[in-house]
Amino acid sequence: MINRSIMNKKCFFVLFFLLTAIGCQKVTPPVVDTNSGYTLMYMAADNNNLGNYILDNLKQLEVGFPSNKVGSIYAFIDIYDSKNKETRGFLYEIRSSKNGYADNKLDSKRLKDYGSINSADSKTIDLVISDMAKLYPNKTLKNFSFSSHGSSWIPRGKSIYFSRVSRSIGTDGTSHYEMNIDELASVLEKYDIDVLMFDACHMSSIEVYYQLRNSAKRITASPAEILATGYPYKSLSPHFAGVNLSPEFITGEYFDFYAKNNPYEWGGTISYVVTSELENFAKLTKELLVKYNYIHNTPKMFRRLPSYASRNSEFYDDLHAMFDNLDMSVEDNAKLDNAWRKTFPRYYKTGDSMLSGSVNLKDTYGVCFYAPSKLLPSGYNNYYKSLDWAKDSGLDELLF
Repeated sequence: MINRSIMNKKCFFVLFFLLTAIGCQKVTPPVVDTNSGYTLMYMAADNNNLGNYILDNLKQLEVGFPSNKVGSIYAFIDIYDSKNKETRGFLYEIRSSKNGYADNKLDSKRLKDYGSINSADSKTIDLVISDMAKLYPNKTLKNFSFSSHGSSWIPRGKSIYFSRVSRSIGTDGTSHYEMNIDELASVLEKYDIDVLMFDACHMSSIEVYYQLRNSAKRITASPAEILATGYPYKSLSPHFAGVNLSPEFITGEYFDFYAKNNPYEWGGTISYVVTSELENFAKLTKELLVKYNYIHNTPKMFRRLPSYASRNSEFYDDLHAMFDNLDMSVEDNAKLDNAWRKTFPRYYKTGDSMLSGSVNLKDTYGVCFYAPSKLLPSGYNNYYKSLDWAKDSGLDELLF
């Protein structure tokens, strides 16, 4: 059995993987293509042995890519280059390949070598998308996938388990840098993205979803940890290529893959959000919290909240459980249920537990949140108070 510290792709430190056969290449001239939309896979793997898993993910995309090239997938990957003995960023156009995964080499077309670059900087995301616009001026970004470490909204440099482990959104080992969620939002909201997909831990968080509500129409993510194998890219590849992504399909494929290949002892959980519903959901949240006197009812509201964390953590409790603890009227429960179904239409879990029982998924609904506490250091709470969800839901009032 593979050790969980290795399988846990986005959350634990492991060894660097050396990618072979990567060299330098200049940007190619603009390419004329009749397909107007594309999916961009952004893979920040300059950290803790994500390289081999993400390389396998890219090979899966190649194997699953339609041989008749019905669409377009592009991938930026920041990974160790054994030729230059440093980590470098590369931009690829995914092409169909039937060579499988054994040779650890990509058969796709390399479009650009970025050299040593900080892939956890939001400016790099903007640069890659800008380069795509220069290379393919007739194409538009339709879907965006982010692969790396993740820890929900936790600010840069802060631990997620009160240990030395620090995550935030993406981790660049060379630059020793992490991205904050508001920085990611400031870049992605400039583009008209249909589906944003997180192949990173703990990103199905109300704080993340709400901060990114103007960044994409739909967002898929897991409230818990994601295993090193990530999403089932082979089966999803034709849909990325065709730019006909359905969050229902993505989450269904994810569930089927983990229910079949990693049931119960490892397992998985996935959900998605309709971002246009989030502001109404925040308004209802504040209305209900005020009605049930949350300022003076906090201990009851935050009692026995199911957690998506595999170790003790304050940040990944189940959001729906907070409402359950309010003991609301039948009418208010109906309001909440209606809003929840519109906002979070799908939640899959492979069982009532995952990661060999270290995460109890019973009575969970697929979205995590931070139950604000003045007991936490100000470095966490000051950043939390700056987030849109904290202000619009009224939960920031618990910290003043």
